[in-house]
Amino acid sequence: LRTSKASLNNLIGEDVNTEIELKELPIDVSFDAKQFDFEQSYQTALDSRKDYLASKKKVESTRRSLSIAKSGYFPTLSAVASYNWTNTALKFKDYNNQDNASIGLNLSIPIFSGFQTNTGVIQADQRYQTERSNLENTKRKVALDIKIALLDMQTAYENVQLSEENVKSAKEDLRLATERYNLGAGTVLDQITA
Repeated sequence: LRTSKASLNNLIGEDVNTEIELKELPIDVSFDAKQFDFEQSYQTALDSRKDYLASKKKVESTRRSLSIAKSGYFPTLSAVASYNWTNTALKFKDYNNQDNASIGLNLSIPIFSGFQTNTGVIQADQRYQTERSNLENTKRKVALDIKIALLDMQTAYENVQLSEENVKSAKEDLRLATERYNLGAGTVLDQITA
């Protein structure tokens, strides 16, 4: 039981030493996995699974990196402003200063960068495509995990239903063995076994 609790803590992302209090819930043996909406369960899983959310952020990050790499193909325009003050004489009687201000625009047009821009774009695009592929793999894994969980739940409920049938059958066997014993046709050992 302690091992199962530690495994459950690990599965839900808690510290393995966290105490868990289990409550026995009534089991509805009329369970049907089809009553659970796969799409809703899948969407809930996508909204909360850390691996999927991290993969989604990586795709967004590499998409932005690709945009930045592509910006190397475009001209850049920058504004420049400066102010300069100079005092040529340190004597106060012949005070002479010069103020100088300038404002300008710089336009840089990339003509040839030694294929560095092209190489950077190709590498950024490859990283982006890889992360998109990883995201799709993660989505498929989440879908598989949800489907397996629903099928396992269906199997578990079917096992409960089968166990209830076995209990009913065993009770009937006990009743019959008790009746045989009371009539003298059976032994105590048959009754105990039943």
